[in-house]
Amino acid sequence: MIFASIGLLVVAGGLLTAGIAKSSTGFLALSLVCTGAAGTLLIVAYAAARGATGLNTNRAAPAGAVPGPDAGVVYIPVPAEQAAKLLANGALGKQDGSAKRGAASRRSG
Repeated sequence: MIFASIGLLVVAGGLLTAGIAKSSTGFLALSLVCTGAAGTLLIVAYAAARGATGLNTNRAAPAGAVPGPDAGVVYIPVPAEQAAKLLANGALGKQDGSAKRGAASRRSG
């Protein structure tokens, strides 16, 4: 389809040149029609390519809540040695954050 639209644009250029040279509105009108047809072919080819590759981003969103990131969860890369020390201290033992509070109370007490 892309090559057909390029061919139509070449024909439209020839008709435009002939229309200007001969001062013929018929050639100029045909040039405009060929240009419009080439544009239509490009739009159809673009839509077909997006549909064939699964890039259609105009789909309706599913009903329900929009999923977001988990609250309070942050990924911070830690070297293996440091992660082992944190596990040994119990700082990574609990998921609700109580280990951090408990560790702070042990240090102060």
